[in-house]
Amino acid sequence: MIQTFLIRLLRLVMFAAGLVLAVGVLLFGLVLAIGVVLWSLLRGRRPAFVMRTPLRDAFQRMRPGQTGGFGMPPRHPGRAQADSEVIDVEVREVPELRQAVPPPGTTRD
Repeated sequence: MIQTFLIRLLRLVMFAAGLVLAVGVLLFGLVLAIGVVLWSLLRGRRPAFVMRTPLRDAFQRMRPGQTGGFGMPPRHPGRAQADSEVIDVEVREVPELRQAVPPPGTTRD
């Protein structure tokens, strides 16, 4: 009688300890995720949420203009070539920092 009570009490204590551990890990992950998002927002960067799974990658590869899913050739080979057009861009030089700073040993006027 006492032995069964102690076994059940030990099971209850172990279950409670596991539950506390699981909730603690979940809360730690939540606080960490919120901290990373706030840190990136404070630095002026938008947080990137990336969810990648093998099935999602296979579906992304099956989109038109890309290679087919599971190593198949693209469905629309003409569209894939249209994306590789060359765009003419006007070049503009950016002055280097060395030109703005006077050489050492010289005085500014």
